[in-house]
Order: sequence, then structure tokens, then C-alpha cells
Amino acid sequence: ARFSLSREQIRRRLLPVKYWHHYVQCVDSIFSKHHDMRTTIPDIEVPVTVFVGSKSRVYPPEGQLYFKKLLPHAEVVPFDNSGHALTVDQPLKFAKELKRFLDKPADEAMVS
Repeated sequence: ARFSLSREQIRRRLLPVKYWHHYVQCVDSIFSKHHDMRTTIPDIEVPVTVFVGSKSRVYPPEGQLYFKKLLPHAEVVPFDNSGHALTVDQPLKFAKELKRFLDKPADEAMVS
């Protein structure tokens, strides 16, 4: 099955204007080499799906699953046959799961 994402769909999900302060914090973190953003994660009020590469040596699954503790409304999608490169290891599953996430209305995607 083929699907396409509009720029507007991606922009609305990834760049909501009311959250610019978080983007500024992230950029500041990169330039100051302080990359620990865990204190800001519980403030996220948009739908979140965490794609977990179960065989990742870059980001161990335990660390990825920590996001679920910080964001009870987050959904976790395990990729059991993937490492860090989900789009390479399991491209069809990645595309399907990303489309499913993007197609959800925002209010439906916020589960607690």
C-alpha cells in the first residue's frame, strides 16, 4: 500500500507554533553541549509515539522506553528486528506506523 504525507500534515505534527519555547531550549542545548532534556519531556502536550529499535546499540531499548515513564500518554511501537535505523531495517513497518500516527486526530492520539 502506498501513502503520501502532505507538508502541512508533517508541519502541524512536528512544528506547532505554541511550542516554540521547547525548540529554543533544544537548540540552546545543542550549542551549549547540554543535551539532557529530560526535565522538559513531561511538559509535552502533543501526541507522542516512541518507535523502539529493540536491537539498537546506539540507544538501548531501556533508555527509549524511559520516555513512556515520563510521558504516560505516549504510545510505544516496538521494532523487534531493528537497531537504530528503523527506516532501513524495517522500512514497511516504519512507514505503516508513521502513517497510522499521523492519521490520528490529535485528541484521539492523547491517551492517558
